[in-house]
Amino acid sequence: RRIFLIRPEKAIKNLLITTILVLFSMYSMGQKNDSTLVKQDFKKEFNPPFFYVGLSVGASAYLDMNILTGVQVTERINIGLSGKYQYYSSGGNPEIGFSTHIYGGSVFLQTAIIKDFRNLIKKLKTHNGIYIHAEYELLNIDESYFNSDLTETNLENRFWLKDILVGPGYINRFNKSSIFAMILWNVDKAKDNPYEYPQFKVGFTYGF
Repeated sequence: RRIFLIRPEKAIKNLLITTILVLFSMYSMGQKNDSTLVKQDFKKEFNPPFFYVGLSVGASAYLDMNILTGVQVTERINIGLSGKYQYYSSGGNPEIGFSTHIYGGSVFLQTAIIKDFRNLIKKLKTHNGIYIHAEYELLNIDESYFNSDLTETNLENRFWLKDILVGPGYINRFNKSSIFAMILWNVDKAKDNPYEYPQFKVGFTYGF
């Protein structure tokens, strides 16, 4: 009969390795389950495609408001339209000061870079992420805004200004609704542009 003797230090080493492997397996399974729960919870509360409407406020040199609508196509892709109107006045007396209307619209595309921070930080309770915003904007502007020699405003003095806006944004979702903030740069800024860049915008949307 052969008797196999196991040295104490070898037994401890084997036990330690086995324990580490078991703990690692349990941790991996837990991480997988947590990630699955996050994805299931996210899809339950945020299930595209759906339509939304909203409002954003922009601040650069001037304050302007934008009404927007769009479609959340997938969990990462969002496309939409935005309408803008702004009344500008340089003085309280119309006979002395200058006043004009700026209006227009844009189309935009948003792509999520980080869809949900809860996939990275498990203790977070809210659905928040980071996205890239790209926008093509058309604004109808009075040329007398830039040329003081044009004392009267008429349709002949107005022109269409084209802008391409790009920048990052942060979004916090509540089911299909959200609040957001973003900072945008104009990559095709014309000389006759009344705005300063970058622009900072905040707003909200309501999905249905």
